[in-house]
Amino acid sequence: DILSMWLSVEKKFANEELETIRSAERPWKVAEFKDSKGRSDCMVMLVTLVEEFQRRFHRIPSLLHRFSFSEELERPLVGLIVAFSRDSLRGLLKRAEKASMMKMGSHGEGRGGASDAWADLAAYVVSLQFLETKLQFWSGSSTYLRLANLMEEKKKNTKQAMTMTSPSKTSNAIANNQEDSKDLPSTGSDSSSRGFWEPEEEKVAVALREGLKGLSELMTICVVRDLGKWRECGHGEGPDKTVLSHPSFFLAVESLRSRSVVVKHHLIGHRLWDSCLSYVVLQLDEFFVKYAVQANFSAKGLERFEAETRAVVAALAGTIGDEAAAALDASFKKPNQTTLPRTFSALELWKLPRQEVIKMRSQLHDSGMSADQRRLVLRTCNIRSLTGAEALAISKKRLERRSSRD
Repeated sequence: DILSMWLSVEKKFANEELETIRSAERPWKVAEFKDSKGRSDCMVMLVTLVEEFQRRFHRIPSLLHRFSFSEELERPLVGLIVAFSRDSLRGLLKRAEKASMMKMGSHGEGRGGASDAWADLAAYVVSLQFLETKLQFWSGSSTYLRLANLMEEKKKNTKQAMTMTSPSKTSNAIANNQEDSKDLPSTGSDSSSRGFWEPEEEKVAVALREGLKGLSELMTICVVRDLGKWRECGHGEGPDKTVLSHPSFFLAVESLRSRSVVVKHHLIGHRLWDSCLSYVVLQLDEFFVKYAVQANFSAKGLERFEAETRAVVAALAGTIGDEAAAALDASFKKPNQTTLPRTFSALELWKLPRQEVIKMRSQLHDSGMSADQRRLVLRTCNIRSLTGAEALAISKKRLERRSSRD
């Protein structure tokens, strides 16, 4: 009939548009119109296409026919683009990791450009958030609320028919369906009130979390790798040496700053940058603490390590100027205590005289510290409490000193 022919034509058109999206050289590059807000070409094209179908199908008088168009065209189209998105993530991460070996801005117009690779990865995350927002908006429209009710009625009728024909098989199917649903995120609502686009919303939410986590992990991996040579050089210089960072440190800081500026530019307006920044800071805090526990610091080395950790934090936030030497500028504002909290707490403890550290260990052994102080020392600095033998040895030394004085 006419409606079937119409649906067939629209499917063909949708497949052609989808193929155009998939075959683009850089489908996740930021769309180049003024109000793109960091969204990618492919996602803007998809949403525009779906909304165009919505306008075309709006005047279909029969709700059943409208349901057919949505079930056979709109939902499969969104499902395919979500699958394409998840398949794209690995390639985007590999490309960004490879680009991290290059100087940011190199080959900026080409496919392998360092800045382009990180911009595409950030646009991927922003685009998934955009699609999630659109699906939620569509679900709240009167048309899709009616379609959701119709969909639930169809499911109920199907279950009733199956119950009448084969009760045992139906109960097994329902049990299996309930078992499968354990892997899906909780929506906080009864399954009978699921929105029309809710299954797609859940898939997009999972893809968004994976994308943001992948981006944050890759930023951490890159900075830890770039700081490898710096870590090998250590911080044990003699007292007469100038406080001077290894040249690789300046390169690492500048690379980190450049990546952060690109990613922050795309994410900051979408409430995604804070999540990314918090994850990277948490991982770097762990990295610096583990290094500090194993390092052999001189007085000058400890001073340099503190300046360098603050420089890394400033670079991560994109606040360092283009000159790498500014990384150790004494005019830096001191970060608040929520930034690298374990590292900065450890630095304060490392500055204490050796006798003070021994005293702290004694207090730990004697339970003289509060629970919070004990937790800070044990977790931050890896300073264990004195064993019974160590405490006895220190007591003997004290008695010997007193005896010699007398």
